[in-house]
This record gives sequence, structure tokens and C-alpha cells, in this order.
Amino acid sequence: RVWRESLGTIKTSADRDEDSFLGSAATIAFSPGDGGILTQVNLDADRTQEAGVIQLRYHERATGDLLHSLTPASGLKLDGFEFSPDGKLLASTGYFGDDSQAIEVWQLDTGDLLNTFEFERGEFWLSEMTFTSNETLKTLSRNPIANVYLDTWNVRSGERIDRISTLPGVDRQDRIGVFSPGGRYYFIRSDVGGTYIIDTQTSTATNLDIYVSQIAEFNATGDYLALESNEDLQIFKRVTP
Repeated sequence: RVWRESLGTIKTSADRDEDSFLGSAATIAFSPGDGGILTQVNLDADRTQEAGVIQLRYHERATGDLLHSLTPASGLKLDGFEFSPDGKLLASTGYFGDDSQAIEVWQLDTGDLLNTFEFERGEFWLSEMTFTSNETLKTLSRNPIANVYLDTWNVRSGERIDRISTLPGVDRQDRIGVFSPGGRYYFIRSDVGGTYIIDTQTSTATNLDIYVSQIAEFNATGDYLALESNEDLQIFKRVTP
């Protein structure tokens, strides 16, 4: 063991029994390169977090020392994050009580908030995101009719660089969606539409004859995809014609 670090005790409202903690989760992730370790604590939707409790912490990799505490906007409940390829930026997603959403981008060497992307409550909601480079972020938003917005953003200026509004294979019954590193490929599984890998550059979809129960994971280059069916774990390899 190199080091041990407590994530602390999260104090919440006491108006519910302890079973409501079953929806809460702690996440630990290594940043790319020689960066640090991020710890994230999420409470379930029925818990009210006390003011001042920090959800995001960035630790020194070798010692576990706390480098930065990253405090999200007031009322923003975090539900995901992505590192830039060089490990210097962190994008965190979250939602407010009125169902509006936001992405906050952090500079990890200083702990400063770099930019905020706000998504007002409407017919589209933010589904997935991934860094396409150290300076650009790709987001996927959708609505119940299976319409999509695939947007690319400059994380420093906040400018939207590109938008794609049609992707084959996307269905309103989608249950699992995963970007490959760099955002070129998008895996999607729908209870109705089926299982596809979508090439976002060419807008082509490849059907996979497999029902994925929970796990879909690309490797670091996006050349391999691991999928968990009800019977086994299958590995797919990208084939270049």
C-alpha cells in the first residue's frame, strides 16, 4: 500500500432512513499522464447535502495529499466527469433542481474554474460528453423523439465550433451510450433499436448482434470495444478497410 485516504463523512438531512444511501456512490479515477487522483462523492436524488460539503477532490498521486477542492456551482449535483487527454483539464457534468444542466471545466494544476456551459431546461437534455482534444469537448444532447445535437465546443472560449443534428441508430429507448476516446465513435444500445457503433465523422452505423446488459468500454485508442452480454464478455476490434 502506498497511501490511504479517507473520503470523509457526508452529513445529510436526517429525514430519511439509511436505506436511501443505496443510491449514493463514490468514484475514484486516475487522471492521464503523471497527474493526480480525483475522488467524487455523489448522493442519491433523495438526499439533501449540507452546505459547504465538497464533492470533488484532487489528490497528489504519490502521497494522497489534497491538492485542490473543486466546489461546483451552488445547487449543482454532479453526475459525471471527463479528463482532457493531457490530464490538465477536468469537465464535470451536473444538474440543478429545475432540471437545467451545466458543464464546469476546471484547470487541475491550479484548481480554478475555467469555464461553465449552461444548458437550460428544454426539450433536449445532455446525455454524454468527451474531450476530442486538450482544448475541445464534444457533447451529445437528445430529446424523447430521438433527435440529437452533437456539438463540439472550445472549452476556453466557450464557443461552439460544430453541430451535427442527425445520427443514424439513435433511438428514444437508448439505455447505454459511450464515446470512444477522442469522440469519433459512439456506442449505443437500445431496447428497441438494437446495438450500434456509430462513426460520427461519416454518420454511418454498424449493427452488432449482441444484447449488452451493463458494460460497454473502449480501450485508450478506441480500436477495441468490450461488451458484456447476459452470457459472456465479448471484445470487438475496429477493422480498417
